[in-house]
Amino acid sequence: MTASPLQQLRRVILSKNLVKDAFRTRKIPSKKFVIDFSSPNIAKTFHVGNLKSTLYGNFLQKIFRYAGHDVISLNYLGDWGTQFALLMTYWKTMKDLPTREQWSEMSNRDKVEALTACYVLANARLKEYPPLQDDTHRMLATMEASLLKSEDTAELRLWREWRNISVEYLKEFYAQLGVEFTDWTSESEQISEGIHITNELIEKKVATLSDDNRWVIGMNQGNLTSGRATLRKSDDSTLYLTRDLGHLYNMDRKYAADHYLYVVEAAQSSHFAQLKAIVKAKGDEELANKIKHMDYGRVLGLSTRAGINSSVDFMIDEGIREAQSYIESSPTIKLNAEEIPDVSKLLSISVIIFDTMRRQKSTHYHFKFKGLFDDSGVMLLNQKYSRLNSLQLVNNEIFDIMNERIQEDNLSGISLDDTAKDLYTEIMNFDTAVLLSYENLESSDLANYLLRLAKVTGRAMNPKHGLRVKGEVESKAIPRLMLLSAAKKTLGDGMQMLGLRPIERL
Repeated sequence: MTASPLQQLRRVILSKNLVKDAFRTRKIPSKKFVIDFSSPNIAKTFHVGNLKSTLYGNFLQKIFRYAGHDVISLNYLGDWGTQFALLMTYWKTMKDLPTREQWSEMSNRDKVEALTACYVLANARLKEYPPLQDDTHRMLATMEASLLKSEDTAELRLWREWRNISVEYLKEFYAQLGVEFTDWTSESEQISEGIHITNELIEKKVATLSDDNRWVIGMNQGNLTSGRATLRKSDDSTLYLTRDLGHLYNMDRKYAADHYLYVVEAAQSSHFAQLKAIVKAKGDEELANKIKHMDYGRVLGLSTRAGINSSVDFMIDEGIREAQSYIESSPTIKLNAEEIPDVSKLLSISVIIFDTMRRQKSTHYHFKFKGLFDDSGVMLLNQKYSRLNSLQLVNNEIFDIMNERIQEDNLSGISLDDTAKDLYTEIMNFDTAVLLSYENLESSDLANYLLRLAKVTGRAMNPKHGLRVKGEVESKAIPRLMLLSAAKKTLGDGMQMLGLRPIERL
């Protein structure tokens, strides 16, 4: 038996989470997923290339959990490899290094920015002085040998300091976005297992020694998509692929999941084809079939007069300035001076998140703030949410009566107006939008639905439409306020699903 419109609205208003409720009629077999996403490099400011992985991966972990799956969200830090050996080699030669006292007074972000600047200088120096490449390779081989022997060298102590600083910086960064992980791991923790797997492949004669003294797997082994895959360099140091092999086997040993999802941009498709092929060549076809590359389009950084800036910290700072300008010039936003900084930061982060989540994941695009603070995107969602919140506060007496009747399930003698039909229908479409997002693994399906809901809500709240609450008799005011309260609940839960924090007052 189909519930009446008011009973449906009551269900929406009382729901603890509408996204979870959307799966109530679906019988989805529960599986265990490990979702590897974000995966930034240490000693660098957060790069826009990792932003989409972070936001899309966060969306996936949420919707998979709401669908009833067991989800492990994993942040696999890039903390090893040639780039860090280059940084280590160049750091020692820098003339204007911060003193220990200066270093201790710097914030984690300032320290990471200093390391990022050093890496840029190191790369420039490498182009001018090619022998630095040999020094870098020697540094990596020495550091890797020392790490495997658990030696306490000056280089490893400095590397660990950089790693700890980076982790603290990243925790602060993720807190801004509201992103959390079940577990963190890193490349350096996979070296030993990667070496073990390589040795096993050598013993099985799956990997062979090339003319340039590297251990490789040729194209005729495991249906690889490129000429050969290198597993060990001539100086015996590991590569990213080697460490990723170790990571996969360590994950499977620890979590024994049904699926391993890697949220990484489409440009890395050949890497995952190689990874799967090597695992199959090793004889572990069942494990290889659990690997799924969740690819997405490339995002370019923010254009500035100095060129493209790919730091997400910089993007957030620029967004704060844009948001402050928007707030100060808006004739409708009424905030106290002390509220503006916090709201500006929240708006900056919101437009960055929503600009990503409303696009199909395969889209390549160039990030820019132009148009993001108009009334057609996340600002529309926040404006309608804020207005609905204000409506509840202004009509607090009827709101209390409405809640009392909802709690008592006493909805007799009242009904929705015919003018409420469009908004009611759109609210009821929420489940369909959530399930479509789940089936397609596309955040854009839900994002575009929320935009439609916000527009229909705006029309319903227009005085000409007739859905007034204030001054109306209870028999009209209560069902109208139920409808608008359900719209607010739906907008809010949908926004939070996308990683947005609804703003109650604008």
